[in-house]
Amino acid sequence: MSGAILVKGINTKIMCIKRQRTYLIESVIQGATGGNTNGQFNFSPQYQLQNLQHLSIELYTAGDVGNSPQGNTVATAAQLKGCYLTLYINDPNNLNSEGQFIQQLPILDLHYIQNAANDPFSRTRFEFAPGITVIWEKSYIQFNPAFGNTAGDNISVLLNVDYANVAVNPAKATP
Repeated sequence: MSGAILVKGINTKIMCIKRQRTYLIESVIQGATGGNTNGQFNFSPQYQLQNLQHLSIELYTAGDVGNSPQGNTVATAAQLKGCYLTLYINDPNNLNSEGQFIQQLPILDLHYIQNAANDPFSRTRFEFAPGITVIWEKSYIQFNPAFGNTAGDNISVLLNVDYANVAVNPAKATP
């Protein structure tokens, strides 16, 4: 039987992630003199993902990876404990409708890697319904309380998006 193994007399399927296209989003939380008091950080436009079907999204913490691609320290699970994600997405049932249909999702719900740092993790990946695309420039992460990092202490939040090269409502241009 292909894709199965025998463990103590139990036939078990091996779980693997099949990825064709991924895109890592790095949201940099800039340090500020006296501590950053801004609690909300909008994402920049993600042109590579614009109008394409999003399949799933996952979060990386400092326990998973070293520095970010830009060389910043990656946020720890402790720093992300009070962090929430709001995604502005399309409504696949109504092509003319968009909105904040995913609001204030605890960002650690997107962390599904069990690592040596014992970070909290979910046993399942966060998968989008078919036909969903995120309008990133209208989406944001929110820290409560404010992050408080100081000048020169930039911290990055890393989100990895699996996507399909399938246009979602290509006739409608997103800003």
